[in-house]
Amino acid sequence: MPLKQTKDYYQILKISPQASLAEVKKSYRQVAYQYQPDKNHDNFSAIHYFHEIQEAYETLYHSHRLPAHDDERGLA
Repeated sequence: MPLKQTKDYYQILKISPQASLAEVKKSYRQVAYQYQPDKNHDNFSAIHYFHEIQEAYETLYHSHRLPAHDDERGLA
């Protein structure tokens, strides 16, 4: 069975693991604006990346999901 590749949400949002919630939100807005589907309607990889950005934000901004992600990152 192949190993599941862990996404690094910090890298996706271009922040450090020590970033505050305000920094997470600010970075999310900047990166999401760059890859939003309205601006990249013909670029399917940008649209896919936009969904990863949303997933990263949901995980990092909502602290109840954060410990599980950090544990998974540590094992990768």
